[in-house]
Amino acid sequence: MSSSKFTPRVNLSYNNNNGFLAYATFAKGTKPGGVDTTDQNGNVADGEFLPESVDAFELGGKFVTDDRRLTVNAALFYSIYKDQQIGT
Repeated sequence: MSSSKFTPRVNLSYNNNNGFLAYATFAKGTKPGGVDTTDQNGNVADGEFLPESVDAFELGGKFVTDDRRLTVNAALFYSIYKDQQIGT
């Protein structure tokens, strides 16, 4: 199966030129659906699965001291899945 979904990525960042950077990112992703012809035991089965989609969010920051002796990086991630495909 083929898929032609729009999958944007948007990134906003702020840099104060004093060693601090903050950013926020949003991305959308997809994986096409299909038909699985085997079950967990290797037997022939007929199971159709739906396309998977995800909305991913990231917030983060980076800080470096003037003497570059200390660097701190931190990020938070959050993803919302629809019809998630999990392999066995």
